[in-house]
Amino acid sequence: MNRWCVALLAGLPLSSLAYPIDVEMVPGDTQISYSAHDIAADLASLTLVNPGENPARCTVTFNNGPEMPRIRRTLLAPGETAHLTVKLHRQVVRLRIDVECLSTARRVDE
Repeated sequence: MNRWCVALLAGLPLSSLAYPIDVEMVPGDTQISYSAHDIAADLASLTLVNPGENPARCTVTFNNGPEMPRIRRTLLAPGETAHLTVKLHRQVVRLRIDVECLSTARRVDE
């Protein structure tokens, strides 16, 4: 029984690092998929994948309450993956991420 209590107490500090991440994807003409990760109490990451056939230009805004929003931009080629990270000044309680991706394919008018 004592071993179970020690194991439970040892795992508590590690589980307290998790915080909720809300991701809002602006619908566009791209097929971008995402995955958000909390790395540390003040560090977050977003992985973008472009499985489509056209390149996409993405703008990602990380918002942590009273801090200034952090903006990251990337150009994703077809089949490419991008990892965007942000280091915040305060410990994160809830992180909101806005993702806007637009296709950069040129259209040929006939």
